[in-house]
Amino acid sequence: MRKNSLGFIIIIWIIMLTGCSFGNSANSYHKTGMKYFEKGEYSKAVENLKEAVKLNQGKAEYFIDYGFGLVKTGQVDEALAEFDKAILNKNNKVVRENNKKAYRGKGVAYYEGGEYENAIVEFSKALEIKEEDKLNQDLMYYIASSYEKSGNYKDALNQYEKILDEFKPNAGIYELIARTNYHLGEFEKAIESYDKALEFDKDVYEYYFEKYAIFNKMGEVEAGKKVLSKAAQIKAKSKENDFNGAKLLFLSGDYEKAAVKFNESLEDGFNLANYYLGEIYRIEEDYDLAIQYYKEYLNKESDIQISLVYNQLAACLIANENYEEALGFLNMGIKQNDSSTLKELLYNQVIAYENLSSFKEAYGTAEKYLKLYPDDKEMMREFEFIKTRVTESKSSKEK
Repeated sequence: MRKNSLGFIIIIWIIMLTGCSFGNSANSYHKTGMKYFEKGEYSKAVENLKEAVKLNQGKAEYFIDYGFGLVKTGQVDEALAEFDKAILNKNNKVVRENNKKAYRGKGVAYYEGGEYENAIVEFSKALEIKEEDKLNQDLMYYIASSYEKSGNYKDALNQYEKILDEFKPNAGIYELIARTNYHLGEFEKAIESYDKALEFDKDVYEYYFEKYAIFNKMGEVEAGKKVLSKAAQIKAKSKENDFNGAKLLFLSGDYEKAAVKFNESLEDGFNLANYYLGEIYRIEEDYDLAIQYYKEYLNKESDIQISLVYNQLAACLIANENYEEALGFLNMGIKQNDSSTLKELLYNQVIAYENLSSFKEAYGTAEKYLKLYPDDKEMMREFEFIKTRVTESKSSKEK
């Protein structure tokens, strides 16, 4: 009996030391979870990574990977808690490496949640740690993008230029500098940067499209047409280029041919074609069809980060007098905290509230709008009208 008892105690002791359960080990769950993560099956990844963390509370790597899984499934607050568990107040190389990854994880969580100021704080903490310097470029890009998304284009430009100074130049960084200059109203500088991007790769349709948009903004229609003509000379054949050819037709205003080509791209698996078909029918004021295509795009896009889509869809719903549903999509767009579309989203939110006779909500949104965009005279007039309706509502209640 003593011998058997001793053997049982040894088995229990081995299990405790190795962190294993009678089923899978923590390491096994972690490996399985990461395989699911790499395949984009994030819910299954989270299930397995959660088990790994339960079985072994001593590995920062497990907390970090579980945190990223939670970010991918939209559980930002839970992810932040897991990254915090990985951060230790110890001064050795391994801990500093893990801390850097965990701070980066917190930054990504805040970034995905639209909390860009907090994201910058965490990315900056990670950047201060000397270890894992291979992450530095990625961190700098995230900081720049956080500034850009929060509307701080000047600091975004400074950060992008710092990346250009510290790392090997490429077409992508020039595109980002161009885009930021565009937001700053520096159109000539933006065009120069797109030209530099095209020096690296002259077969990227997007650079031509964005350059075309700037010329249009400047009112230089002929210059814009020349840019589209150059884009049309791209000879590489692929399904992606067919899709870009459809975009070329769309920008040229040939909506009928563009619609045919976008439908062909849908068959090739290009979900973004649904968005452009929505745009075509919105422009043509066929709002039912536009709504159908926008919704199809959103249904097939699991990680949608384009607040513009929510705004366009909401605008069509407003045109169809479906104000309640429009508000739902406007709120989704506003939640992304993207400064490039916030103005349109808030404006449409005011309109939707007004048409629902929700004047108190319309008043609050209009007030917020005017704090951000005080020179908008049209909204000033709208605000004064809303104010009278709120006052009338208060008076009738007092009676």
